[in-house]
Amino acid sequence: MHHRSHTRDFILIPVVYFLLGYFVLFLLVFPFRHSISSAVNLLFFNKPNMTEEPVGNIFSTAPEISSGTINLSSIKFPTYGARFGKVKLPSAGIDADLYFGDGTDQLKNGVGVYNGSSIPGYGQTILIAGHNHTFFHTLGKAKQGDKIQIDTNYGKYIYQVKKTQIRNASDTSAYDLRSKKENLILYTCYPFNELGLTAQRYYVYADMVSGPKIDKQE
Repeated sequence: MHHRSHTRDFILIPVVYFLLGYFVLFLLVFPFRHSISSAVNLLFFNKPNMTEEPVGNIFSTAPEISSGTINLSSIKFPTYGARFGKVKLPSAGIDADLYFGDGTDQLKNGVGVYNGSSIPGYGQTILIAGHNHTFFHTLGKAKQGDKIQIDTNYGKYIYQVKKTQIRNASDTSAYDLRSKKENLILYTCYPFNELGLTAQRYYVYADMVSGPKIDKQE
């Protein structure tokens, strides 16, 4: 019996220590699980794809149209996921491809129009998202009066920054998608150096300066 007790202890003690160690490790890692997951995603899956042509690309260069009115029927409207322009904010060193939609695939390769907001020229709110660790990492450098240029497959647009704000991620009053005045909002997770979904968002608000208006009454 004494020999069996030693054998049992020899097997059970390492198992108990292993389980205790695993439990302690779980308690230490659990609060940071989202950041760790995001870091792994950033390192292995979320790098900008610079070699493959994006699916549904309808943009090469913007036509020299920066004023007046264009008919809706003359525009090749982007389908979800399509690349249809570029966003440039020189003061912050931002020059990113613009996609229609802000899903995982779009934000790997550039910035994206939030699904449910508008496109340039439509006379409503344009809400554009980008990752804080890639294309919008320097969004915090934008200042009041800076110019934002959006080139699309149907014309060129200029917007002027009027303010910046930090708001809670759950605060839907940070934007008004029902606005009847054309305005541009760029946003990203905040703080800029924190990986994963954060509790706050950094917003850059801008008013339209120039660009062709889309005539929706046909």
